[in-house]
Amino acid sequence: MTTDILIIGAGLTGQIAAAELRDNHPNLTIRIIDAGGAASPEIMGFSAPVNLPDTPNQLFHDTLNAANNAGNPYLAKMLAENALERLEYLEKLGLEFDRNQDGSYNTLHAVGTTFPRVVHHGTTTGKEAIRLLNIKYENLHAKQLVKSQDGAIAGAILDDDTLVQAKAIILAGGGFAGLWKTSTWSKKLRGDCLAMALDAGVSLVDLQFVQFEPTVATDPSPIAGIPIISTLLNEGAVLRCAIDDQDILANQKPVPAKKKLAAIIQKHIDKTGEPVYFDFQGVNLDQFAKKYPEYVKRYRLQGGDKSALRIPVKPAAHTTLGGIKIDEDCATSIPGLFAAGEAAGGLHGQDRLGGNAGLEVLVFGKIAAMAAAEYANAHELKTTIMAKTTIPQTQNEDFKKIASMLDRYFTPTSTRKDIKSAIAQINELQPSTHVNLVKELLRQKYESY
Repeated sequence: MTTDILIIGAGLTGQIAAAELRDNHPNLTIRIIDAGGAASPEIMGFSAPVNLPDTPNQLFHDTLNAANNAGNPYLAKMLAENALERLEYLEKLGLEFDRNQDGSYNTLHAVGTTFPRVVHHGTTTGKEAIRLLNIKYENLHAKQLVKSQDGAIAGAILDDDTLVQAKAIILAGGGFAGLWKTSTWSKKLRGDCLAMALDAGVSLVDLQFVQFEPTVATDPSPIAGIPIISTLLNEGAVLRCAIDDQDILANQKPVPAKKKLAAIIQKHIDKTGEPVYFDFQGVNLDQFAKKYPEYVKRYRLQGGDKSALRIPVKPAAHTTLGGIKIDEDCATSIPGLFAAGEAAGGLHGQDRLGGNAGLEVLVFGKIAAMAAAEYANAHELKTTIMAKTTIPQTQNEDFKKIASMLDRYFTPTSTRKDIKSAIAQINELQPSTHVNLVKELLRQKYESY
């Protein structure tokens, strides 16, 4: 089984890459396979400096400031400089962004940004982009990368041990927040691409930087794991202590940014052993329904049941900011291997601006495709392939142990002692693809203190 370019990951990053190759490199054959559950349909909007006095340069500086000087400035510059072109591309596809009465873009003001700049199609920008791209993919799963004897990429091995030979591979399988027991994403998003890259000898960077969504439902089961938008705390909602029903943010005005808010809630949970309740009773639900109809359905707020207006929440692993080390062309240290989207690291540093996750997949999905096409056009399929690795795949029981361990020890309030305890637990497990990934995650976290 052969192809010129193999894309591992069928979310928006992989689909943008596939569309770029389909539209501009018809001479190349491509295959795109699912990495197991994309977060892309949840993309509400993305950063684009469309309204003056905002500029790409200001987006660049806001991105660096959010990263706290821990991000790669070259990647941040690529992100900012390509934002408007990506907006134009989607509009040509037929995606209609919300506008104000005067015709200007309706933009949302994300925390940490100088100007409102998140453009959006209601709350379903990601879903609409995927529909318009109309990319078909195969429901297959890769478990290992293979290299040629000269060290270049040669292909990937699927779960059924089929070898797919490729001149170039793009890793676009998303992040690893699904490793936590409590996460906003699918439990299938466990960093498969990172685990394969690490096994192949590629460096991973900034794994210690994990963004926790502060208010994620823990119950009832139909909405468990769904983030409750924290902006509602500015519109009458209250976070209440489960024990005495007091407002835990009574002395916190204005509402803190997400990172600080997650820490406040986690400290409260650490102290009481109980979740915090997101109380909607002070919210004008009629206005909320007009503004966010999708969220009203998602949170199950319809009807007159007052108990439904009190949802237990806790911080949950959301965006993983680190990943596979890449350069400005999305290239890794292995010739012919590229990475983009949340699978890649180095862009966001310590924190990610709201809207930049959506922009990242659009910008770097295209860049990865362009670089992979250039490489594939200049190289032949490798005929001499190195022996397969003997490292085993991670079993379900070990995934369960990892999930419980990360939920307990890797939180918004983790200490060096907590991570040391986590390292002791992971070292009790037999080496495997994802056990090794978690070991690297904990090593980087421990050394960051």
